[in-house]
Amino acid sequence: MHYASARKPALLALLCCASAGMAQQPPRGSLCRPPEKTYYSCNTTHHKIISLCGALPNALQYRFGSPGKVELQYPARAKDGTKLMRYTYYFRFRTNYTEVVFDHDNYNYTVFDYDEGDGSRSAGVRVTGSDAVEHEIKCKEPVEGDLVKPGKFLKCDPDNALNDSSVPDSCHR
Repeated sequence: MHYASARKPALLALLCCASAGMAQQPPRGSLCRPPEKTYYSCNTTHHKIISLCGALPNALQYRFGSPGKVELQYPARAKDGTKLMRYTYYFRFRTNYTEVVFDHDNYNYTVFDYDEGDGSRSAGVRVTGSDAVEHEIKCKEPVEGDLVKPGKFLKCDPDNALNDSSVPDSCHR
């Protein structure tokens, strides 16, 4: 057997395994770690990253910060995320509003992703304290993923005006 042809299968196997390993890496700009799936992630105008990470239907976790320093991770155990987070979905012709909402330490967090009919997209996180003061941190384009997939595993937020409270489970239509 020729030496070069004997090396080909080994080289192909190495390339296959290396590319398979790379495919499982989270997208650049995500705070998710393998083997987690990145459901939503973006870089913000404040030079931080917002990510929703997990393994649905069993685990979902919000993370905010930078790759070397996650400043907020909620909930502490990702397996509690589908119980503690809520979902909002509103749709009309050429307009989609989706939100994942949770409460933590007297603050309300709303991860939002709004698509307008004119092609514009607004995304980020809105944080409101018990004093009703709202702070918004916007994503820069591009936004990786969307909130619809994780929303399928979350309860509808009954207090959100975007959901039709007269229709049970209105956010999952």
